[in-house]
Amino acid sequence: AWYLNIEAEPRVAVVTGAGRRDALALPTAGEERERLFAELVAVFPGFDAYRRRTTRELPVVRLRPKN
Repeated sequence: AWYLNIEAEPRVAVVTGAGRRDALALPTAGEERERLFAELVAVFPGFDAYRRRTTRELPVVRLRPKN
């Protein structure tokens, strides 16, 4: 459901230990999605196992900070 929420309302707030930042969540596709997914798997290898257990394409969202 998180992806459907982002599709409906791409304005998001990112909260970390450093505070809160507003951003725009942009869906990725094609080469950009593949590149970002590979970077994600390099940090979190479990995502690759998750990808292999499903037939659907897992969405990857790029966050663009708002000033």
